[in-house]
Amino acid sequence: MHWYDDFGWFGSAYGSNVLENIHQSHPDKWILNTEGCVYKPSNGETNFIGNWQDGDYYARDIIDNLNHWSTGWVDWNMVLNEDRGPLWNMSLDTGTIVDAPIIIKNDGTEFYKNPAYYIMGHFSKFIVPNSTRVNMNLNQSVDSPVQGVSFLTPSNQIVTVLYNWNNITNYTVSLQTKGSNNWINLQLEKLSITTLIWNQVTTTAAPSTSATNLAGNVWICVFSIITFLLR
Repeated sequence: MHWYDDFGWFGSAYGSNVLENIHQSHPDKWILNTEGCVYKPSNGETNFIGNWQDGDYYARDIIDNLNHWSTGWVDWNMVLNEDRGPLWNMSLDTGTIVDAPIIIKNDGTEFYKNPAYYIMGHFSKFIVPNSTRVNMNLNQSVDSPVQGVSFLTPSNQIVTVLYNWNNITNYTVSLQTKGSNNWINLQLEKLSITTLIWNQVTTTAAPSTSATNLAGNVWICVFSIITFLLR
């Protein structure tokens, strides 16, 4: 599966309803996103180092795909040089440019990590193989300002990735495991991605709006470099 029509770049976006329809028609088949890449007109610009918008596409598409039966997400260009190559067919790319999470200088002396690199880490580092997606009571689509996905790992931990791609508004979300009396209120800064990991525990503690009541059970893993890059 490719991602290019998820955002309507080539016409009306098909959206995740396509994945739902595939799953309903063929529930015995697994779905995998096999190609994602930012591919756009260069407009004379060649330096996209630190471009947050490209990372934004990654975050929204990965979350949307994982919420609709995709078993994984594969990047097309993990590493490219400063000329955004090598490309398999230069004739197809006249006037356009592709991007990658990692860009290597043409002389090989340095490399740069784009925001997409750190965004992918929120998923690849914490959602480990053989994890199972769990439902979230969060009304969302690929265009919702706050998006998220949750998984139960083989070690019985819950991993939740939340993304606020609104560039103006901070949002506060409340997280609570079904059947638990505890919850955590978390502010999502504008243009930020946050990963939370907590152990599955049974507790009878009174409800609390403070994260301190979950001390030892919740870790908030915000990559500070992501927040820095958004400013």
